Amino acid sequence: LHPRVQLMFSGRYDAYTRTSRRGTDPQVHFAQNPFTYRAALNVQVLSNFSLYTSYGTTYEAQTSLAPTGATLDPQSGWQYEFGARLAFFQNRLTVDASAYRLVEKNIVVFRTIDVFDQNGQASSDGFEVEVHGRASRRLTMFANYGFTRARFDDFISDGTDISGNVLPFA
Repeated sequence: LHPRVQLMFSGRYDAYTRTSRRGTDPQVHFAQNPFTYRAALNVQVLSNFSLYTSYGTTYEAQTSLAPTGATLDPQSGWQYEFGARLAFFQNRLTVDASAYRLVEKNIVVFRTIDVFDQNGQASSDGFEVEVHGRASRRLTMFANYGFTRARFDDFISDGTDISGNVLPFA
């Protein structure tokens, strides 16, 4: 758009088909054709300072069948992120900071290997800070910190409302 402004857009179209069977149940056929995309904007405000933001959507086909033999809904979501980069000493020291929000819907949570629930929504909010320094050709220093708060926003598992609980493995 301009020497100091970059805009990026990408898209992805999936053609997903599947035939499944659970035990002796009849075969189940289904097809899903999602389109996901990502858009990003980067602005170099000053020669040593830039800002960026991005937004994208997600899709994940579910390969398991429900205990009833029915297909599961695809997991979908969206994410936005914004951040900044500040550079010093001819880019020998840079500081990057970003914050994000990620929301997923129709998530699957396994209670046992064959028992699971799919419903609701989960979200993750977080930020990251990174410092990268090059003291000499042979000495580079790197430090970062990241914080994520991942939780169920709306989810019922085995009849129990677990909204507000931390996501597994987060």
